Parts: sequence; structure tokens; C-alpha cells
Amino acid sequence: MRPGAQARTGGWPRLRIAAGDVAGAVIVAAWIGVMVALHLAGESGPDRPAAEAALPLPAAGRVALPASTSRYALLHRGRRVGELRRRLEPEGDGYRLEVGVVLRLAPGRLPPLPSSLTARLGPDLALRSFEVSAGALSGRGELKGLAMHIEVSAGAEVGRSTLLLPRPPILGEAALLFIARERPEAGARYRADVFEPEGFRLAAETLEVVGRESLVLGGRRVEALRLRRLAGAEPRSVWVDEAGSILKQDLGFGLVAVLEAGAEEPASAPARRAPAGAEGR
Repeated sequence: MRPGAQARTGGWPRLRIAAGDVAGAVIVAAWIGVMVALHLAGESGPDRPAAEAALPLPAAGRVALPASTSRYALLHRGRRVGELRRRLEPEGDGYRLEVGVVLRLAPGRLPPLPSSLTARLGPDLALRSFEVSAGALSGRGELKGLAMHIEVSAGAEVGRSTLLLPRPPILGEAALLFIARERPEAGARYRADVFEPEGFRLAAETLEVVGRESLVLGGRRVEALRLRRLAGAEPRSVWVDEAGSILKQDLGFGLVAVLEAGAEEPASAPARRAPAGAEGR
């Protein structure tokens, strides 16, 4: 099997969705991608360099990551439309990652839309298992050898499938955390095969180091490393501190997640007060 190739065995049943649920299903499909944070796709135009270093994940040994809990405001064109919460903590010999999103797209007209991801990672940051949910839709997967056994449910409908992988999978979020702690130079590019829980597939992408920039969070200016993932039609970026904590990220669909003041102190350079009106710039 060539690198990045994948094979699927088994199949999904035909899930029956009532006409009144179609809009909700479309929103759910989009926003499960938002919660994983982990998938900030970007452009791959003709000027993309051919030379890229393979991202060394899963790692050869244990990757030390600090436990953290972060809360983010979800903004759409500057207007708050929800919250995102991310928690990373040690579990056994590896880590447990939890991401929860609550969207309020039309307060008073549509109910809040909650979604969640729980992933268990090995000490080398390889994905071992995951659970995702959004309303009546849910899915879970468990890695056994190089086979990801997946179950998807929509109400009473249940589908099962097995995805055969060429190597142990990693999440996009794990790749971002790893690169941030490596402190790479601007212009560096890494290629990686990233597993997407919301699509139950392996996707090849490039992670690019744009360089260091200043951000304003809670009225304080902090230094951040800007990364960009290149895999789709629209470039999206994420800003991280030197400890690998995500400070801000583009989520697509006009959404931006910004770390809330007091939710988590950035571990990078000392912060300084910023002029009024510069928040999130």
C-alpha cells in the first residue's frame, strides 16, 4: 500500500433523515470539523514547493505535553456565536484530548448546537480511539493494529466499517502541538497524513510555518508562532505559543476561535498591555 493510501471494508447502512432534519444534518456535518480544531485546512496552489520534510509522528518516543484547559470565544465576523473548550490531560501512558463546542447561530430562533470530541492518544501522539457527537449523530473508532474500527449512529440507524491504514494515525491537533514545541524556522514545511474523525478518513496535508507575529488577547499583546495547514481550497491559520498552546485559529465558514482572557495564560514571551480596540488583531 502506497504512503497515504487507505482501504475500507464493510459499509454504511442507508441512513434515513427526515426532511425537517436536513438543515440540521448539514450544520452538524460542518461543525464537527470545527470542534476538532484539529483540522485547519489550507490552500495548495501551483507555487507549493515540492520539498517538504515528513513530520516525525508518531514519534520515536514519548512526547511530553503539559496538561491544559482552554476556553475560546467563537466569533463570526466579530460577533460572538459560541464557545469552544479544549482540555488535554495525561491518561495512562498517553493523553486524553477533549474538545467541546456550543454554537448559537440564531439565538431565539434556533436552539444551541453542541458537539464534542474525545480522543485518546498514545505517548507518541498516535491516535488510539475517539468518540464524536453532535445532536442525534455520533461516531466512535478504535485502532487495532493498523485497522480503525468505526461505528456511526444517527438515531436508530447504525453503520459499521473498518478503515485499513498504512501507519498509526495522528490528529491534526497533535501535529500542531508537536510542531509548535519544535520551534521551527519560518518557511519550514512538513507533510503528514492526518486522520479526520469527522470524515472517518486519512488526509494528506502540508503544515507550513509562516513566522512569528504579535496577537492581542485580553488587552495584552503576546508573541505567537503562526502555522498554516495546506490541504483544501481556503488557507486557514493557527497561532500558538512556545508551549504549544493554541491562542487563536481560523475555523472556516467565517469563524475564528480566540482564547478568552483568564482561560489560560500563554507560556510564551512576557505579555504587555495593548492599545484599546486592538483585540484579536
